[in-house]
Amino acid sequence: MLGRAKLRYFPGKRQIRIPYKAKYQNALEQNGHRLSMDELVQDDNYSETMFRKLGLGQPETMDYSDYEFSSDVDFVGHLQDLNEPVPEHFHGQFDFIFDGGTLEHVFNIPVALENVFHMLKPNGRFIGVNPFNGWPGHGIYQFNPELVYSFWVRNAGCKVENCYAMHEKPNGYFKRMDDPADLSGRSKIGRRYLLWRPVPRGRIHLYYEIQKTGQRVKNKSVMQTSYLRRWAEEATKVGA
Repeated sequence: MLGRAKLRYFPGKRQIRIPYKAKYQNALEQNGHRLSMDELVQDDNYSETMFRKLGLGQPETMDYSDYEFSSDVDFVGHLQDLNEPVPEHFHGQFDFIFDGGTLEHVFNIPVALENVFHMLKPNGRFIGVNPFNGWPGHGIYQFNPELVYSFWVRNAGCKVENCYAMHEKPNGYFKRMDDPADLSGRSKIGRRYLLWRPVPRGRIHLYYEIQKTGQRVKNKSVMQTSYLRRWAEEATKVGA
């Protein structure tokens, strides 16, 4: 985990999101897990128990500070500034990396994304859940699907399995975010990637799943898809 993710589900307390309890339970059952939500909850409301019981092994946490680290013997924490390259002994070490909301707090996003790429094993999976809209002041950035596809697909040679804009409430706004290089859908207007409808009020997450199919990060920077297309068209016109 980048940062230490919490499982925000509080059985028996006023904060419990009662309207969504059945949705969470149905999601478990639909994906073949014979577990109740209560079995996934741990006393400190963090998420290691959930990840273990979902079959993901022993989670490890990487963070700039140890303020959320645990003294539990089963807890593994690594101190690391994600603004800086991770040491090589972390390269290719993880089958699965989860970011439940850390990258938006990291200033040097290009280095942080490269860190994730390097730490994944070949065919490893990365899941990110970061602010898309409606999170002013939460972090340094809000993320755009352009970043997901430009970095992970065109610069790192990886596969985007899923990319969605979704409201923090399970019954709220939910929209698939396709590759902006594909202008065939209704959500692409003209040359740039635009939403067909305005993003609604409220906190909207950008959720994306990446499979590491690439061998290396090609460039230290990426260019926006619409401009790459425009430059190529202009070069063709002038015969460059």
